Amino acid sequence: MGRSDLAMTPLEKGLKLLLEQRPDIKTKIPTAEELTAYISWMAAEYGANSPSLESLPVYIGDETQSKLAERVLKNPTDKQALEQLATGYGKQSERRYILQSHDISLGRMLRYMPGQWHTSDYFEIYYAPCGECPIHFENEVVTLARGAVLITAPNVLHASPCYADDAILHYFMVRASTFEQVFWSQLPEGSLLASFFRKSLSGEGGASWLFFDTEEDNELLELTDRMHREFREAGSYSPQLLNTLMTEFFILTLKRYESSARLSRTEEFYWKHEYSAILSYIQQHFTEAGIEDVAQEFHYSTRQISRVVKSCFDLSYAQLVLKLKMEKASALLTQGDISVTEVGELVGYADTSSFCRAFSRYYGTTPRAHVERPVF
Repeated sequence: MGRSDLAMTPLEKGLKLLLEQRPDIKTKIPTAEELTAYISWMAAEYGANSPSLESLPVYIGDETQSKLAERVLKNPTDKQALEQLATGYGKQSERRYILQSHDISLGRMLRYMPGQWHTSDYFEIYYAPCGECPIHFENEVVTLARGAVLITAPNVLHASPCYADDAILHYFMVRASTFEQVFWSQLPEGSLLASFFRKSLSGEGGASWLFFDTEEDNELLELTDRMHREFREAGSYSPQLLNTLMTEFFILTLKRYESSARLSRTEEFYWKHEYSAILSYIQQHFTEAGIEDVAQEFHYSTRQISRVVKSCFDLSYAQLVLKLKMEKASALLTQGDISVTEVGELVGYADTSSFCRAFSRYYGTTPRAHVERPVF
């Protein structure tokens, strides 16, 4: 898709004209109830001569909502239909918005259709191939420009209006269980940033969103195009291919841009963009770098580095480094073709005895016994 779908559709042109007549809606983020009232107004003003829903300048996401909108089109004062429509807009569930046979559903945001405040019980991924669109949260606004990727956690109140002729905003709705099984499980063990992002968006960390600026990464753009084509074609293996393509998109985004990622602020923690670089540096140099080296590299004090690590992982710097060393040692030992002495040297221990003592305290067994433990 990319820029090929940049041209405004007749539906979007109609929506733009209607929105200009309602500054009370255009200049705010409406609630689900206010959006429903706006749709009722459109139906009353312009739906009387429309033979079908397609003629009404309104976009409905799922089958249940479509049926309700048909009722509103026929009777704009249908109180029950309006109330049910508002409920569906305000609290969006994967049961209604994600195809039953799929783990992922997707689409392009309809320009000039008001973006209402809503929550969802699934993950939402937004991608902007061109232009600019703001994503509103309760306490902040994140602007998505070309190449921006935003992952929003479940149950987070937000809105995504797109009021620009030259902007495109794609959205992907991913079941929460799929995010855990298909995406998080693919991440490499021991990755500090990946584990922190996972913790932050899982509900444990309280983050609302995770942002990446991929700028002009054509490979990611092509992946989104392929996902849209696959979703539209709806072939026999489309659900599986969509999972595979989204996994590739997710992993490539983390691999290439995790060091410049941004996170939402919480009451307990304010993420700064340089924290990604700090964690990446620790990941790459934990076998030899002390906290003083990290502080010097980033012109921080050792106390500040300690606070960053504590805030991200609830560990001291020494505890984090020990964790990284032991996890790497365990992985090396299970390969079976490397000696205990070599493993100790590779994870930063000057002598084998020191490494063995540290390993035994951490795992409750010696390195050799760790390798030779029986498999049942």
